[in-house]
This record gives sequence, C-alpha cells and structure tokens, in this order.
Amino acid sequence: MFLCNRYKRTKREYKDFLKEYTDDVHFISYEDIFCLNTYEEKLSVLQDIIEFLGFERDDVVHEAAEERLNPNWQQNTDDILRTIPNIKDVCRLVRDEYDEHVLPRPW
Repeated sequence: MFLCNRYKRTKREYKDFLKEYTDDVHFISYEDIFCLNTYEEKLSVLQDIIEFLGFERDDVVHEAAEERLNPNWQQNTDDILRTIPNIKDVCRLVRDEYDEHVLPRPW
C-alpha cells in the first residue's frame, strides 16, 4: 500500500502543479487504462486520449489496441520484477520501513 499511496499523493500534487499553468491538459496514468475491467472501458479511455491529441476517436488501430489492452499483457509481472538485481533489498526495505510488500514471497 505504501507505493500506491505515494503514487496517489504524487499524482495529485503533479495535477495541481499543471493546473496552475494550463487548462489544456489530459491527465492519464497506466492504472487509468490497465486497471479497468473490460476491453470496452480500456478502449474508451484510449479513444479519449486519441481525441485529446486531435485525432478522430476511431483512428485507434484496433488490432494493436486489442493486443495491448488484453488482460494478460502486463507492464511489470512478478517474474520481470524478480530480474531486478537488488529486488530482495527493495522488498526488505519496503517491508521493514513501511510494512508493505512489493512482491509475494519467495523473492
């Protein structure tokens, strides 16, 4: 939870910072797309981004969108995170300092 809470706080601070300088901004994060439940929800968010960038909503290349919005396509699977050389140290630090978990055991 530590990392999630930190992310939420930082995201909120960054949004506030940008709002001071411009209204022409579209806030989006990885989680805003990939944590949705259905392909249709994810596609709608992707189309919102396309539209904000000045293109037509239907300009989305559906074959590429279907592949990348697939629930099995993940940015950081546990297997990938385990390849980080010092991931055990990171896991221990987060566990000891914040009582949170980056990866399920075994590391």
